[in-house]
Formats: sequence, C-alpha cells, structure tokens
Amino acid sequence: MPNPDNKKIQNIISESLTLAQGPNVQVRLENAWLHVRDRRESGGCGDVNLAIAEHYLYARYAVAKEGRSGWDRMNVLILGYNVIKGVGLDRLLPETGKCKVSQFSKEDVAWSQVGAGDGLADFLRGSKTANFKLKPPQIPDLL
Repeated sequence: MPNPDNKKIQNIISESLTLAQGPNVQVRLENAWLHVRDRRESGGCGDVNLAIAEHYLYARYAVAKEGRSGWDRMNVLILGYNVIKGVGLDRLLPETGKCKVSQFSKEDVAWSQVGAGDGLADFLRGSKTANFKLKPPQIPDLL
C-alpha cells in the first residue's frame, strides 16, 4: 500500500468542505464527511488518502456536534482504534461500510486528532446554529 500523501489528504478535505452545503456548520461537516465516505466506498477502498480524509472529517463532524465531551470521547476512540490496528488486531474492528479497515499509519492518527481539534473549534464558534466559513485543515506536524 502506498504511503499517505499529506498534501493530497489536505486537498480532499478542503474540496469536500468547500462543496458541502447545509443550514449550519454541523450539517455541512456531516455532508463533507459523507461525500468522502461515498467516494471511498465507490471504488476508493484501497486509497489510503481517502481513508485518512474520511477519518479527519468524521472526527471533526462528531466533535462539532458534541463539543468538549465529544472531543474527549473522540480522542479515546482515536487512540484505541489505532492501537488495535497498530498491534495487528484490526480484524477485531467492525467494518462500517463496504471498505476493509485501513492499515495503521501515524498520518491517520495525526489527521484524526487534528480533525477532533478543528471540530472543537467549530463547536465553540457555534457549529449547531451558525453557518460560518469552515477553516481548511493544516497538515499535522508528524514528529
């Protein structure tokens, strides 16, 4: 499997955020996530960049919907999900659509964490009622 390309991931996310429609930020984030999920499940199952973009957008949407408690929960899920993948027990993880569980990568962890942080920032700005311009993601620093 090819290595993740952070610029491609950023572009997939930015494009989806730009195209997403809805009455408020929360709905637009959900639509952006579903758009990438649909792309992935319509022939992109093996595309690691789509998988990581989907994980970022899901984390951002879920936290923008739930706020601080969602951020706490999402970070536990990110850690647990990736530890299971990292130690080779991904067969224990449920498949949530047509695609197999993606392989572990530090990029996936980092992008998911950035998504959770961006979602919390969206929530604090009023994601449930406001319809402000969505900040595009920054490429995570990978140590």
